[in-house]
Amino acid sequence: MCAASVKQANRTVRWSAAAQRALDQTMAHINAQDYSTGLLVLQRVSKVIDLLSTQPDIGTPTYLPALRRYPVPKTGHTIEYRVTANDIVIVRWVRNVRIRKT
Repeated sequence: MCAASVKQANRTVRWSAAAQRALDQTMAHINAQDYSTGLLVLQRVSKVIDLLSTQPDIGTPTYLPALRRYPVPKTGHTIEYRVTANDIVIVRWVRNVRIRKT
């Protein structure tokens, strides 16, 4: 059997309190401007959560041990998470910011 054809078991994805608060604040801001866009963002976040549950190593490793980063497509946000033996813990939800050179 080819290793690529082996399906990994789904891991449970949990949000830390701080990450959940940050997501809630972002969604409140987006929903206040355009509710349908808020729904679209939540769909994109949900797709990423499903992807991480089956492929936890897909994110980019960071300088901190066991912490990985994965951008949520077309949202301007990134999820930072830790993979444990049994689950995935999202520890940070952040807005991607470009620093302009002056």
